[in-house]
Amino acid sequence: MSKELIVYWANFGSLDRLQRTSLIAEPPVRIMQTFHKETGQSSYKACTGAKNLHQNTFVIKSPFDVDAKITEFGVTEPNALVGLRTPTYQNAHSIDYDYHWVFFSEESVEIVQTSPYMHQTKASAYGIQASGSYDISQWFRSINATYNLHPGVNEFKVDKDEPIFYVDFRTKKRVVLKQFDLTPDLYNLAFAAAELKQFFPFESLDTLYNRFTRSNRHKKVMQEIRKNLLD
Repeated sequence: MSKELIVYWANFGSLDRLQRTSLIAEPPVRIMQTFHKETGQSSYKACTGAKNLHQNTFVIKSPFDVDAKITEFGVTEPNALVGLRTPTYQNAHSIDYDYHWVFFSEESVEIVQTSPYMHQTKASAYGIQASGSYDISQWFRSINATYNLHPGVNEFKVDKDEPIFYVDFRTKKRVVLKQFDLTPDLYNLAFAAAELKQFFPFESLDTLYNRFTRSNRHKKVMQEIRKNLLD
C-alpha cells in the first residue's frame, strides 16, 4: 500500500481571469516551512506531536494587501477582493475574500479548512473566519475565506503574504499536491456543486456525496484532471 496520497489542486475563479489569478497566487505551502527561524535550543518543528498534527497542513497566503471599508452603499476595496454576503449574526457583517481554490482526490480523504491559528494575522482583529470540512473525493467545490466580522466592525484588512487559511488533510499518509489547470468543464462542475445548495440548502453531506457519485461526476472530474495536469 502506498504511503503517499495524491491531492490535486487548482486556482479557482471566473474563467476570464483565471490565468491572471494563477500568475498572482502562490501555491499552497506546508505549514512547517512558514514558521519563524528557531533558536536551535528548542525545536517545535522536531516535536513528534507537532509533526503528527501538521504533517498534512498547508497554508494559503493572501496575494495582496486588502483594505476594505463597509458603508451603507456597499464595500469599497481597491482590488475588489471583498464582497458582502448574507449576515450570519445580528449586528455583524459577513464577507467573502474572493480568492478561491479547489482540491480533489481519487481516495477518500477529508479536507479541513481553518483560520491560520499558528500565525499572527491582521485579519483576526476584524472577525472570525468560518471553518468546515468535507470529503474531497465525493464533492467537487471551491473554497475561500469567509469571515463573520465582530459586531460593529465596518472594515477589514489583510497584509500581503499573510496566511488567510489552512487546509489540513486527515490521513496518515503523506499528502503530495499536484496542480492541474481548471478547464471550462471542471469550472462548470464545481459551479454546479455550489449552485445545488440553492435548491437544497439544508441537505446533508452524505446526500450531496450520493448525488455526486451516482451521477459519476467523480469519474468525470478525474478524467478532466488527468488531461490537464501541470505537475
